[in-house]
Amino acid sequence: MRFEKVSYEAFRKDMLKYKFTEETIHEAYKNIRLPKKGTEHSAGYDFYTPIKFLLKPGERMIIPTGVKVYFNETESKMWHLQLHIRSSLGTKKDIVLSNGTGIIDPDYYGNPDNEGDMLMALYNRGYNYRHFEVGDRIMQGVFGLHGTVENDDAEGERLGGVGSTG
Repeated sequence: MRFEKVSYEAFRKDMLKYKFTEETIHEAYKNIRLPKKGTEHSAGYDFYTPIKFLLKPGERMIIPTGVKVYFNETESKMWHLQLHIRSSLGTKKDIVLSNGTGIIDPDYYGNPDNEGDMLMALYNRGYNYRHFEVGDRIMQGVFGLHGTVENDDAEGERLGGVGSTG
């Protein structure tokens, strides 16, 4: 398993989809940082925001991270990545992931829509404006094991990004 930066073209496409300007996109791409654990024994890898933004009360915003995760053939049969909001943002600032927990399947990597760019779908459920700076830690990714049942008969193929498997 490893984290990689998506191409500028994939990042730009995602950012344009969410109405970011060309200037913001160019600067944000330079600010992309690969996830990193805070301590040796941390379970989660911190994800950083590549842009400065304001999240108003009741507002939802989707921000591409510019990061994808690769699983080799053996790892892809048993591992996935779970994306969670950092606990301090949820408990102290009322910020949640609007999709609850993001699950990154191994076949999300390299998909034709966005190369596997992981998105932060943020929601401010509180009553205060929340300011974020470039490099703030927003999410954490935790690798998890998954299994399959004996009579598994999955035949679908990923043809795109978020929500594309049916």
